[in-house]
Amino acid sequence: QKRTVAARRAAVAQLPPAAGQKRSEPRAMPGLVRRYQVARGDSLRSLALKFYGSSDRWKVIYDANRSSLAGKNALQPGMVLVIPQPRQ
Repeated sequence: QKRTVAARRAAVAQLPPAAGQKRSEPRAMPGLVRRYQVARGDSLRSLALKFYGSSDRWKVIYDANRSSLAGKNALQPGMVLVIPQPRQ
């Protein structure tokens, strides 16, 4: 069974550090996520259309930013959202 990069990273993060080593912070992995600053008039549907080619994928963006959004209509200009890389 194939595991995603995120699943592998999560599994490795659970392992204790090797003897004599400190646990380091995970490094950003270019290309896996991007950040987007919300502009006036943006919606989750419009961002899904822009980044994924389908407004039906709005929930991908919502799920990635659930902790900073009060609801699906809670976008405010200036907010910075995480936009996950589209699945291949």
